[in-house]
Amino acid sequence: MTLPRLGGHLIVFGPKYTMENDAEFVLDQVKEAGYNAIEGGGTGDADLFKRQLDERGLVCAGVHTSISRKPDVNELIAQLQTLECRHLCNSGILGGPERTVETWRESIAYLNEIGRRLRDAGVAFHYHNHDYEFDDLGGGTTAMDLLLGELDFAAVDLCVDVGWVHVAGRDPAAFLAEHREQVGYLHLKDYERTPGKAGREGLTWRELGNGTVDWDAVMDIMPRLERVEWALVEQDRTDREPGESLRISRTFLQARFNY
Repeated sequence: MTLPRLGGHLIVFGPKYTMENDAEFVLDQVKEAGYNAIEGGGTGDADLFKRQLDERGLVCAGVHTSISRKPDVNELIAQLQTLECRHLCNSGILGGPERTVETWRESIAYLNEIGRRLRDAGVAFHYHNHDYEFDDLGGGTTAMDLLLGELDFAAVDLCVDVGWVHVAGRDPAAFLAEHREQVGYLHLKDYERTPGKAGREGLTWRELGNGTVDWDAVMDIMPRLERVEWALVEQDRTDREPGESLRISRTFLQARFNY
């Protein structure tokens, strides 16, 4: 069994650098950090972004969007086809922060609808979790329960962010093992929590191996995730230069796991 292909997520470069103004610098940094693939939406000009990727021997593993903005699916398909990219991740739901059983069910139906259209165009669609999917919506039901029970997994599956699963108080490796048939994409993320600070205010995103996630356990299950083609290193924020953070995570994976 083999591990998924590895890439770097461009979110770590914002807001200091933008793809509109700094795309070539950002892509050079990703390449120098040791990655051959990225996840990100690019500059808005898919043809230009594809040329910039090709010039550096980089490929686009995936693009990130949100149904909260009700994206134009035809435009997304055209962008993905130009980038020769077949993976699309979604974060967020309809209604934004108003997370109830009703808004989740409405959102899941919409995800299924979009996913079927994307599937017919050859695009793999993934729902990206945060921590709030594991919150109790009342009566012991969580959004993750609804996602697992009502998503059409032939059209949309899970992009599991192992860092957010851990933030939610769950064991990422155990979650991946239990739901490996529903996982189609991975985000690798690490963090530490400031003592005495609760909630998201106490979170600091760290390079892989510099936080609290048990990477030995996560890496042990990864070869058994047979539906997963890509794993992306995603660090939401950094107090270093972004390229340095990507390099530290890449070096950790290489040195510890030969990955």
